[in-house]
This record gives sequence, structure tokens and C-alpha cells, in this order.
Amino acid sequence: MILYMCMKMKKSFLYVWNKLLIPSYRFVLLLLAAAIIFSSHSTGQSNAADDFISRTLRFGSYSQIAGILAALKKKDNGFEALDLLVKDAVNINDRGVIRALLDLVSEKKLDQYYYLYSKLLEIHIDNDIAEYTLGSALTLPDIRPYEDFMKNALTNKNAELQKYAAMGLARLRTPGTREIMHEIFRESDNEFVRMELVSSIAAWADTADIPFFGSVIEMDSSTPVQKWVAVMALTNFRKDPAALALLQKLSLREDVEIRARALFALSFMDNVDNRELLFTACRDNIAKIRFYAVKALVNYTDSDTNELLKFKARYDEDSTVKKAAREILKNRGMEFKE
Repeated sequence: MILYMCMKMKKSFLYVWNKLLIPSYRFVLLLLAAAIIFSSHSTGQSNAADDFISRTLRFGSYSQIAGILAALKKKDNGFEALDLLVKDAVNINDRGVIRALLDLVSEKKLDQYYYLYSKLLEIHIDNDIAEYTLGSALTLPDIRPYEDFMKNALTNKNAELQKYAAMGLARLRTPGTREIMHEIFRESDNEFVRMELVSSIAAWADTADIPFFGSVIEMDSSTPVQKWVAVMALTNFRKDPAALALLQKLSLREDVEIRARALFALSFMDNVDNRELLFTACRDNIAKIRFYAVKALVNYTDSDTNELLKFKARYDEDSTVKKAAREILKNRGMEFKE
């Protein structure tokens, strides 16, 4: 019996040992070792950990380096070991290492290594490393160093780069780029690029773009979501007569989706009485139109509006319209009772 148990233990040991000879299992062992070292507190163990990190970053395989970089996210100091790796990053073509390195630099706000982004963007113009580098750069406090790259990327055929460039340039409000975004939106057949462009232009909130949003809504090539973003973008101009006039015009359209969104958007406009238009919409036979018209009445507290809401809360044919009216009444301390 004892002999049998010893032989079984030997087989188990050999099985584990052989597994550790497989690269993927050795990598797991390496990470476990790193975790044990990182948790140590004594000076000797700390020095051993730093030495282990340095040697792995210098001599390890790409998968091992990526693992160490991921483990370093749990530390609050000792990032000096990255110096050599960062300096050599332009010569590294392994996507996993570059991503892990950028994630670490961004998450830990290691501003001494922010120059890495510019170096990578100089080497990688339009590949997936450039995509991830620019996307990561947008998480940094200051994205001005990458403005020129984004200007070029905006007209690049790489859709991901175009999206990130639109986001960054909108944040910087770079002069002359809005007009380029308008043109790219009209010419692009990439739904996601167009979506980012219209969203970025909306975030810019420049009154000069009001006609652009109107054209987005009219374009047959615009998706329903792009049109919805364009409609809601007009709420950025709450006191602008042109934006108000466009929304009022859209609220009379035959297109149910556009009309419904425009009615809702009207509730965000300042110093304008749209009650007559909204009251008319509340009589519409289409439930979605009535729903958004009721939602848009949230800013009107006069007695006529309250009476209309009470009627809708009790008698409207559609349950969503009833619910919308009841929520407004409840928020006014006029909770509806069946």
C-alpha cells in the first residue's frame, strides 16, 4: 500500500513537472512568482523582486514581459525598471507588450513616459499599434502633442484612426478641422466613422454646425442613430433661434422617429413656449409621438399642462404614455391614483 502511494505521488510530481516545461505553464509559474515577490515587505525580498522584474523585462519573452507589465499595475512604485523597455519600445512589434505597456503608463499616470506615445506614432502610421496608441493617448491629461498626428489621421483610410482623431480634435477644438469632418462624413461609407464624426461635431457645440446637423438628418445615407444624434445635438444651442426653428420644423415631419425625437428635444430649449405644438402632438394617433410630447411637457407647470397630464395618466390608450405622464405628476407631488 505504501509502495503504491509513493509511486502515485511520483507520477503526480512528474506530471506537474512536465506541465511546467510547457511555455504557457511556465508563464503561469512566472506570474505566481511575481505575485509572491510583490507581496513581500523585507528589503532583501524587495531587492530580489526588483531584480526579477528588471531581468524579465530585459531578457524575457514577449509573453513574459506582458505578464510582468500586467502585474506591475498592482504596484505603486518601482517603475524605474521600465526605463530600458520604454526606450526600446519602437523596436518592439509585439502587440501584447505594447498594449500592456501603454495601459500601465496610462493607468498609473507615469508622465515621465508620456513621450512614448509620440515615439510610437512616429513609427506606426496606420496599423493597429497606431490605433491603440492614439486611443490610449486620448486618456492622457494633455493630448496637444498628438494634434498634428490626429490632423493627418483624420483623412487616413484607417477607420479606427479616423474615429480617434475626430474625438481628439473635437476636444482640442482645432481650427479648420470641423469643415474637414463635414466633408469626410459626406464621403465616408463607414457607419462607425460617420457616427463618431457626428458625435464629435455635436460635442464641439459650435452654432456654425447647425446647418450641418440639418443636412445629416436629411441625408438618405444617415442611419437612424446618426439622425437622432444630430437632432439631440441641436439642444446644445438652447437659446439659438436657428436651432429652435429647425427643431420646430422637424417636429412636424412625417417621419415618426425624427418627429418624436424633435418633440423631445424641444423640452431642452430655453425661454420658449412650445406648449401649443406639444399639446397638438399629444392628440396624435401614434403612441410614440404622444409619448415624447408628454415627456417634453416636463418643464411646463401651468394648470392646463397638469390637467392634460392627468388625462393622459388615466385615459391614454398606450401604457408607456400613461407611465410618462404619471412620473411627471409624481415628481410634482401630484401622484396619480387609479
